[in-house]
Amino acid sequence: MVNEMDELSDAIANHDYDKSNALMQKVWERRPSLEETCRLVDLLDDDYDDVGTMYGLVHTIERAAPEAMYDVIATKLASMVMRSPKWTRLIIARNLAAIEEQPTGHSARHFLDVIAEKSDPACVETIRDVYQELLRSGEPALSLRHPLLN
Repeated sequence: MVNEMDELSDAIANHDYDKSNALMQKVWERRPSLEETCRLVDLLDDDYDDVGTMYGLVHTIERAAPEAMYDVIATKLASMVMRSPKWTRLIIARNLAAIEEQPTGHSARHFLDVIAEKSDPACVETIRDVYQELLRSGEPALSLRHPLLN
Protein backbone atom coordinates (compact mmCIF):
# COMPACT_ATOMS: atom_id res chain seq x y z
CA MET A 1 0.00 0.00 0.00
CA VAL A 2 1.35 3.42 -0.96
CA ASN A 3 1.25 6.02 1.79
CA GLU A 4 0.48 9.69 1.32
CA MET A 5 4.12 10.81 1.50
CA ASP A 6 5.10 8.25 -1.17
CA GLU A 7 2.22 9.51 -3.31
CA LEU A 8 3.41 13.09 -2.82
CA SER A 9 6.96 12.18 -3.74
CA ASP A 10 5.74 10.42 -6.89
CA ALA A 11 3.42 13.29 -7.82
CA ILE A 12 6.27 15.79 -7.53
CA ALA A 13 8.65 13.53 -9.46
CA ASN A 14 6.03 13.14 -12.20
CA HIS A 15 5.29 16.89 -12.27
CA ASP A 16 1.65 16.26 -11.38
CA TYR A 17 1.11 19.70 -9.87
CA ASP A 18 -2.58 19.31 -9.07
CA LYS A 19 -2.04 16.03 -7.22
CA SER A 20 1.04 17.44 -5.46
CA ASN A 21 -0.91 20.44 -4.24
CA ALA A 22 -3.88 18.33 -3.12
CA LEU A 23 -1.60 16.01 -1.14
CA MET A 24 0.36 18.90 0.40
CA GLN A 25 -2.94 20.48 1.45
CA LYS A 26 -3.92 17.28 3.30
CA VAL A 27 -0.57 17.16 5.11
CA TRP A 28 -0.75 20.90 5.85
CA GLU A 29 -4.25 20.59 7.33
CA ARG A 30 -3.25 17.92 9.84
CA ARG A 31 0.25 19.40 10.47
CA PRO A 32 3.11 17.17 9.34
CA SER A 33 4.73 14.84 11.84
CA LEU A 34 8.47 14.79 12.46
CA GLU A 35 8.87 11.92 9.98
CA GLU A 36 6.76 13.68 7.37
CA THR A 37 8.71 16.90 7.85
CA CYS A 38 11.92 14.95 7.12
CA ARG A 39 10.36 13.62 3.93
CA LEU A 40 9.10 17.06 2.89
CA VAL A 41 12.55 18.59 3.32
CA ASP A 42 13.99 15.86 1.12
CA LEU A 43 11.62 16.90 -1.69
CA LEU A 44 12.98 20.45 -1.97
CA ASP A 45 14.74 20.91 -5.31
CA ASP A 46 16.27 24.10 -6.71
CA ASP A 47 15.98 22.75 -10.25
CA TYR A 48 12.28 21.87 -10.06
CA ASP A 49 10.30 23.61 -12.79
CA ASP A 50 7.31 24.71 -10.69
CA VAL A 51 8.14 27.21 -7.95
CA GLY A 52 4.56 26.99 -6.70
CA THR A 53 5.12 23.37 -5.74
CA MET A 54 8.36 24.25 -3.93
CA TYR A 55 6.67 27.13 -2.08
CA GLY A 56 3.91 24.68 -1.17
CA LEU A 57 6.54 22.40 0.35
CA VAL A 58 8.04 25.32 2.30
CA HIS A 59 4.63 26.27 3.70
CA THR A 60 3.84 22.66 4.57
CA ILE A 61 7.21 22.26 6.32
CA GLU A 62 6.52 25.44 8.29
CA ARG A 63 3.16 24.04 9.38
CA ALA A 64 4.94 21.36 11.45
CA ALA A 65 5.21 21.89 15.17
CA PRO A 66 8.14 24.28 15.72
CA GLU A 67 10.20 21.76 17.68
CA ALA A 68 9.80 19.14 14.93
CA MET A 69 10.68 21.58 12.17
CA TYR A 70 13.70 22.95 14.05
CA ASP A 71 14.96 19.44 14.81
CA VAL A 72 14.67 18.43 11.16
CA ILE A 73 16.46 21.54 9.97
CA ALA A 74 19.19 21.18 12.60
CA THR A 75 19.88 17.55 11.74
CA LYS A 76 19.44 17.77 7.96
CA LEU A 77 20.81 21.24 7.24
CA ALA A 78 24.04 20.04 5.63
CA SER A 79 22.22 17.77 3.18
CA MET A 80 19.56 20.45 2.58
CA VAL A 81 22.21 22.99 1.60
CA MET A 82 23.92 20.51 -0.73
CA ARG A 83 20.71 19.45 -2.45
CA SER A 84 18.68 22.66 -2.42
CA PRO A 85 20.57 25.77 -1.30
CA LYS A 86 17.97 28.26 -2.60
CA TRP A 87 15.00 26.74 -0.76
CA THR A 88 17.09 26.01 2.33
CA ARG A 89 18.17 29.64 2.55
CA LEU A 90 14.54 30.72 2.19
CA ILE A 91 13.47 28.46 5.07
CA ILE A 92 16.32 29.79 7.22
CA ALA A 93 15.45 33.40 6.38
CA ARG A 94 11.79 32.84 7.22
CA ASN A 95 12.73 31.30 10.56
CA LEU A 96 15.07 34.20 11.35
CA ALA A 97 12.27 36.65 10.56
CA ALA A 98 10.11 35.29 13.41
CA ILE A 99 11.63 37.81 15.85
CA GLU A 100 8.71 37.67 18.25
CA GLU A 101 7.11 34.34 19.05
CA GLN A 102 4.38 33.71 16.51
CA PRO A 103 0.89 32.39 17.37
CA THR A 104 2.06 29.08 15.88
CA GLY A 105 4.88 28.93 18.43
CA HIS A 106 7.63 29.66 15.90
CA SER A 107 10.40 31.87 17.24
CA ALA A 108 13.75 32.88 15.79
CA ARG A 109 15.37 32.62 19.22
CA HIS A 110 14.17 29.08 19.77
CA PHE A 111 15.15 28.16 16.21
CA LEU A 112 18.68 29.44 16.86
CA ASP A 113 18.85 27.65 20.22
CA VAL A 114 18.04 24.32 18.54
CA ILE A 115 20.53 24.97 15.72
CA ALA A 116 23.25 25.87 18.25
CA GLU A 117 22.57 22.69 20.22
CA LYS A 118 22.14 20.16 17.41
CA SER A 119 23.98 21.37 14.30
CA ASP A 120 27.61 21.07 13.36
CA PRO A 121 29.83 24.18 12.94
CA ALA A 122 29.42 24.25 9.15
CA CYS A 123 25.64 24.41 9.53
CA VAL A 124 25.93 27.16 12.10
CA GLU A 125 28.06 29.06 9.60
CA THR A 126 25.32 28.68 6.99
CA ILE A 127 22.81 30.25 9.38
CA ARG A 128 25.23 33.12 10.03
CA ASP A 129 25.74 33.64 6.29
CA VAL A 130 21.99 33.86 5.65
CA TYR A 131 21.62 36.27 8.56
CA GLN A 132 24.40 38.49 7.16
CA GLU A 133 22.81 38.41 3.69
CA LEU A 134 19.53 39.54 5.19
CA LEU A 135 21.22 42.35 7.08
CA ARG A 136 23.00 43.51 3.91
CA SER A 137 19.72 43.50 2.02
CA GLY A 138 18.32 45.91 4.61
CA GLU A 139 15.83 43.49 6.13
CA PRO A 140 14.21 45.80 8.68
CA ALA A 141 12.89 43.18 11.08
CA LEU A 142 16.28 41.65 11.81
CA SER A 143 17.39 43.24 15.03
CA LEU A 144 17.84 39.79 16.51
CA ARG A 145 20.52 39.23 19.10
CA HIS A 146 21.66 35.68 19.76
CA PRO A 147 25.06 34.17 20.64
CA LEU A 148 24.94 31.97 17.53
CA LEU A 149 24.87 35.07 15.32
CA ASN A 150 27.91 36.77 16.86
